[in-house]
Amino acid sequence: MKSYVALLRGIAPTNPNMRNDRLRGVFAELGFSNVRTVISSGNVLFETDSSAVRALETKVEEALPKRLGFTSTKIIRSRTEIQALVDQDPSGGWTTRARPT
Repeated sequence: MKSYVALLRGIAPTNPNMRNDRLRGVFAELGFSNVRTVISSGNVLFETDSSAVRALETKVEEALPKRLGFTSTKIIRSRTEIQALVDQDPSGGWTTRARPT
């Protein structure tokens, strides 16, 4: 199984059809396994035997309007691709700190 991340744009957790449980349900119905969501961000982690990323994007793109009634820009990347981005340290070592109140 290959691990992927779907980055869905425009997710609004106040919309009942965009909530994590509904998103996970659609991905599970599409045959993906180990489906998880990251907070209410529209980021969905899943596994599949497929390595055809464009086909995966199309599958999700077609399912969301049919099953949940909304469209979303989506990008699907493998876990390896995401890890490679993190390993590049794109923030140049920058860290966040709480702002003084």
